Amino acid sequence: LALVGSGGERHSPSRYSQPEQGTAQQTALNELGEIRIRYKLPGENKSRLISDVISAPDSSQPETPSKNFRFSASVAAFAQALNDGKYLESFTLADTARLARSALGEDAFGYRAELLRLITIADSLTGIAQSANAINDDSNG
Repeated sequence: LALVGSGGERHSPSRYSQPEQGTAQQTALNELGEIRIRYKLPGENKSRLISDVISAPDSSQPETPSKNFRFSASVAAFAQALNDGKYLESFTLADTARLARSALGEDAFGYRAELLRLITIADSLTGIAQSANAINDDSNG
C-alpha cells in the first residue's frame, strides 16, 4: 500500500513517485493511494498481480480513520515489531500502544484491551533486554 506523498514505497516504483507535467499532481488529487497484491497459487511458478486505486473521499476535509482501521493498524504494527520491525522505522511500541489505546472503543470480549496489555508488556521487556545487553557489553568490554 502506497499512500500519495507518503514516501513509503518499498518495491516497484509507485505511480506517485515521479511527478510528470501535471499528470501525477492531478492523479494525486483524485486518489488516496494504490494497493498492489502479488501472489502465487499452489503449484504455480509465476506470480499474479492484483492492483486497485483507492479513490480520495469527496470531502475537502480529511476524515479521522475509524476505530477499526486504527486498531487494525496497531495489530499490524505490533506484528511487525515482533518480527524485527524493519519497516516501522521510528514507530515504536509506545506509539503502537497509543494507537491501540485510541481505538479501544466497544470491546465486548476484551480482545482490544488484551492486545494493548501485550503491547505494553512487550515494550517493557524491550527496555529490560536493552538494559541487560548494556550490562553485558560493559562487563565484556
